[in-house]
Amino acid sequence: QYGGTPAALADFAQTAPPHDIAALAPLVIDAAGAGDTDGIALMQDGATYLMACIRAAGWTEDTALCLTGGIGPAYADYLDATMRRAIVPARGSALDGAMQLALRRAVDRSATS
Repeated sequence: QYGGTPAALADFAQTAPPHDIAALAPLVIDAAGAGDTDGIALMQDGATYLMACIRAAGWTEDTALCLTGGIGPAYADYLDATMRRAIVPARGSALDGAMQLALRRAVDRSATS
């Protein structure tokens, strides 16, 4: 897919459209699941970044955490124990969640007006 050499991989990463980059994610997930040390390291690095983003968004230990999308659930085993305990299954689609958040924000704004 990218030529197999480090230089070809760098060229691929700089020029490939996002969907071509995203297509590599299942390969990394599968490699990590098979015990590949590079795959595990990539998943751990991704989980570290994901946890920082979740915390920066205001997540607290008493808030449910739902890992969605094509690769979200694959990160569950790489999150810290506190976040793993907060994981709940999705109760709807991403659009359902966005609508719920928008409605909640609209209600909060109208209450302060």
